[in-house]
Amino acid sequence: MMGIRLRDDDRVASMEVVQPGACLLVVTEKGYGKRTLLEEYPVKGRATGGVKTIDQRMIDEIIGRVAAARVVEDEDEVTLISSSGIIIRMKVRQISQLSRATRGVRVMDLGAGDSVASVAVISACNINNDGNGADPGSDNGRVEAQA
Repeated sequence: MMGIRLRDDDRVASMEVVQPGACLLVVTEKGYGKRTLLEEYPVKGRATGGVKTIDQRMIDEIIGRVAAARVVEDEDEVTLISSSGIIIRMKVRQISQLSRATRGVRVMDLGAGDSVASVAVISACNINNDGNGADPGSDNGRVEAQA
């Protein structure tokens, strides 16, 4: 069964579950990103080509290809990790909310030869008061070693 029709130079960057009222955070290899309301993406049937989410004219030279796409809410936080091991953490609401086919804004400064390798979402319901990603009332994510 075919889920999406890809051209020879296309690739799947991410797959997410849609949440009503949420945004799609798209981050490119060269550190550009944006949030777009999920409602701006039309529903497509199986075996279609999908829709553009980045201004195609700027992909290679300016912003790079899509590194990751994640469904986020305004209260969430994200960590961006570069191929050289640099990690930044920021609130999702600090990233501009823009329309679907734009290039986005710089969200991570990268050195020559560096690129965004991974993006992880820290859900607002999993952020406790001290800024850690553990559930409130838990043991701050610590796990006892098993013998």
